[in-house]
Amino acid sequence: MSLHIVRHEPFAWKNTRLSYVQYGDGQRVLLAFHGFGQNKNAWLSVAQALGNEYCIYSFDLFFHGESIWPNSDEPIEKQDVKNIFEAFLQEKQIQQFGVMGFSLGAKIALCLAELFPTRLNQLILAAPDGLHINFWYRLATGSQLMRYIFKSLISNPDFFLNMVHWLGKARLVNKKLLQFALSQMHNPEKRRQVYYSWCAFRKLTPNVELIAANCNQRKIMTVLFVGIADNVIPHKKIKNKLKSIEYKKINILEANHVNLLQKVSEYYKHNLIQSL
Repeated sequence: MSLHIVRHEPFAWKNTRLSYVQYGDGQRVLLAFHGFGQNKNAWLSVAQALGNEYCIYSFDLFFHGESIWPNSDEPIEKQDVKNIFEAFLQEKQIQQFGVMGFSLGAKIALCLAELFPTRLNQLILAAPDGLHINFWYRLATGSQLMRYIFKSLISNPDFFLNMVHWLGKARLVNKKLLQFALSQMHNPEKRRQVYYSWCAFRKLTPNVELIAANCNQRKIMTVLFVGIADNVIPHKKIKNKLKSIEYKKINILEANHVNLLQKVSEYYKHNLIQSL
């Protein structure tokens, strides 16, 4: 049976535009959010593995694909996330839903889990960002001065690339992490995407203890996928952050950060029945 796919017009809330695609037409709803440098199509292989059991709404993050955040210099607040998705859920007449987030997109997924505790029924995370705050991320976005310096570095690629190579030679950054960073910043558009994504998402730090308390009280299953060779978001740090969640399944896959979603889709193809 082929996967039901519907490409909708972007959802509009005030001056915000949220581009999304629908995979499947099942009764179980999942809101899905991709990682940095991807778009809403990143979840296609996972959706194909899950089939039409679910109705998956997969979104372009802001500063990715066709989604629009109106003021690129203003951070996205949790209240913004709540307002936008409250309107989206109302339009789609969705009462209960799960969330699915990979890397940067897990920040939105986790914030939704925090903001809609009584409507959440499933939490799926793949190498989630937002649980462990990277030192370099905190440094680059933590103050107005550092954001100005960060923007200047992004705008001056020669100086930026020399600095990145110096960090590698000084062994201040893992070699494979360095290679990943360079691959994500090889042209001006990518560098701008890094700057605006990092800065705009800086306020979206989920309250893990609050999420854990709700998941434990309501017996919501959390499924975590991590890659054993992931140097961008190391699996040991993530597992430690989720210790307080009682109902969870941790899957350590033979994957790095780049191919993790493909490995997640392969996992579901072989383990679908016990995973639903």
